[in-house]
Amino acid sequence: GHGVKEILVACPSCYRVFKDYSEDLQVKTVYEHFAETSLPPSSNIPATITIHDPCSTRDEQQIHAAIRQLAESKLLTIDEMKYVGTKTLCCGEGGTVGCVNPDYSANWGIRRKETAGGNRIITYCAGCANILGFVNPTSHIIDLFFDPQAALAGKTKIAKAPWTYLNRLFLKSYFKKRIDAAVSRERTFTGENRSKTGAFKRVGILFALVALIIAVRMSIAP
Repeated sequence: GHGVKEILVACPSCYRVFKDYSEDLQVKTVYEHFAETSLPPSSNIPATITIHDPCSTRDEQQIHAAIRQLAESKLLTIDEMKYVGTKTLCCGEGGTVGCVNPDYSANWGIRRKETAGGNRIITYCAGCANILGFVNPTSHIIDLFFDPQAALAGKTKIAKAPWTYLNRLFLKSYFKKRIDAAVSRERTFTGENRSKTGAFKRVGILFALVALIIAVRMSIAP
């Protein structure tokens, strides 16, 4: 109802959800936007890296191209892995399989490490960056945009909740200052009208889910 026609996202999974379920909206990644305009000013550090494409955008070749264009604009040499783009491998986190079968999940990360050939992995999914970071030097490409020296030296940490939500606010603020949007809307819900009973129910469900995950993992532990 606000006349919004296009949405910019940084998360590949968010891209997939909006593309599949929002018929009246055009969705585009911030990486495509940067490729069409320009990156924030930062230093260029020549280095050799490899790129991991997330599962959720395996068929989005325009995103693959934008990511590689941006990496090359920072004077990075891309040593492509065997399985990329439409043939990319799962990082091991997909479907939260790690909660049910940690060994199976870990094997995917090991396979990715083997195909990386000793190079630092650059990806554009926070989940992939987190899980692959356990087995191989890995950076999120946005870290390369703002502080490439720290990213390539492994001095930037992969954000985890609740910091991920703070990072979203920073990114949103960045674009709001640079894109003349027709409509800008903030969430104004304060929770004043939420019943205490509803809140207790949600907390109870959360604890139940956590307990279920712990029980499943304990049942499959050797």
